[in-house]
Amino acid sequence: MKKYIVMSIIAVVALLPFAAWADTEGSAIATLTFTSVINTIVVDGWGDLTIDQNTTDYASVKWLAENYTGGTIDWGNPSDTDDLTVTVQSMTDFKVYGSYSGVATGFTLPTAAWLYLDAFGLKDYTAAIPHGLDDAGAALAMTLLDFAGSNTIGTSGETKNYEVMWDPSQLPALTAGDTVNLTIYFAVTDPSV
Repeated sequence: MKKYIVMSIIAVVALLPFAAWADTEGSAIATLTFTSVINTIVVDGWGDLTIDQNTTDYASVKWLAENYTGGTIDWGNPSDTDDLTVTVQSMTDFKVYGSYSGVATGFTLPTAAWLYLDAFGLKDYTAAIPHGLDDAGAALAMTLLDFAGSNTIGTSGETKNYEVMWDPSQLPALTAGDTVNLTIYFAVTDPSV
């Protein structure tokens, strides 16, 4: 029995230094810092546009000749209202910019605005894909759209629909077989950075 009592005392004394190491009265401080946490979702409902002469299609040459009075017209069906849907989920303030790049066959694309998102004439941005731009860089190279806001994470983001429009009067004379492949880009920036 004495042997067990002595062993228990030795075990308790041996554990005391470890108990002294467990200081439960301290604290630790960490800072979580975000810079421009932004997620962008673009849904593409923008279809091809083919112009056929001597037809009654909406975008035919005949329709243009009979109905076009200047300005911009819908790229496709005028009853559509959501060619492009943009959703921004952001933990910061944000601004949305747009631009396009195009490769034409058979003609040269104009330098004047001819492709629009709603009423906003897009700038041709063929130098590079517009990623990594800060707000000042996007303002120089792209078109500021009517889409800006602040923290939208709590509401699952904010969404805006854009209709693609074009101005036929800005294009040169087109002939059969002329084509253009277009890409519309969006850049979402944090104006405070």
